[in-house]
Parts: sequence; structure tokens; C-alpha cells
Amino acid sequence: MTDEKVLVSRAKDGDTEAFAEIVSLYQKAVYNSALYIAKNREDAEDIAQEVFLKLWRTLGSYREDASLKTWVARLTKNCALDYIRDRNKKSTSSLTDEDDGGENDVADEDISSNPEKSFEREERIKAVRKAVENLPGPIRETLILREFHDMSYAEIASALGISEGTVKSRVSRGREQVKEFLKNGNFL
Repeated sequence: MTDEKVLVSRAKDGDTEAFAEIVSLYQKAVYNSALYIAKNREDAEDIAQEVFLKLWRTLGSYREDASLKTWVARLTKNCALDYIRDRNKKSTSSLTDEDDGGENDVADEDISSNPEKSFEREERIKAVRKAVENLPGPIRETLILREFHDMSYAEIASALGISEGTVKSRVSRGREQVKEFLKNGNFL
């Protein structure tokens, strides 16, 4: 694997192959984060495409004082929120009425051959999603960055402009609240 800084440098110089490698590194995390926010595949795909278009256009202004991972996560969040805001202006339906029909691309495991396990997994995903959605905004945002983007506490602190201690506290509270939600009969 090529060093990320080398890829960024090459991409800044217009190397499309280097940029393609950057896209390959982050496409799954960007898509999954967009899917979590948008609640459906089509919107998540549109958001991911917009993230990488913006990344290509703004890569020249990227200062390497923060990790690219942090920058991409922030870009994803902002693009997703802008997309949702724009979509809601065009539509009178609320975000809570939308559903992805149980579709989720987070896991790679192929369980289609076992309907019982497939159903159980879908129910678990729905329960966890519902638990996370019910978290207070700052805790939810921090937990998503940690669990879905696999960001370090330092990267999250940098992305959100808060202390590392606050990040750890929010992640811990979020995990406890999700466990409590699931324990209280909200999962199978």
C-alpha cells in the first residue's frame, strides 16, 4: 500500500490514479456513513459521489496538519447534511418516515444461505440503528465517527473541535445508552 501522504501529493498534482487509490481507501466508510444518515442506498450513493467530487476539487487546499481520514469524515458529514437539507426543501416528508427497507451494506458477511440468521442479523441492525438514532446529537455524532469511521479519539477530537476527554466520555455514554436500549427489550 502506498503511503497516504504520497498519494495526496500525487493527487494534488493531478494524478488520477493516485486519487482513485484514495477513493478506494475511503469509499466504504464514506458510503456507510452516508447510508446511515440518508437512510437509503440511492441517496447514500449520491452523497458518496458528491464527497469524492468535492474531495477532488478541494484537495489542493488540504493542509496535511489533520489526517486525510478526519478531513474525509468531516466532508462526508457536511455533504450528507447538505444533501438531506436540500432534499427536505424539495419534499414534505420527514426523515423519520424514510426507511431503507432493512437494507444495510455495513457487513460483508454472506448469510443469504441461512434465512433465520439473515433475519436475526437484520433485526439486530435495525435495533442498533434505532438505539443510535435515539442518542442525543453530540453523543450520536461522536459514536458514529468512532464505530462507523473507525476514527481514533484524537481524530474525532480534531474533526469536532472538542477535547479527547470529551470524545471518550461521549463514546462511553453512547455505548452504555445503546446497551441499555437493547437490554430493555428492544432487541429480540
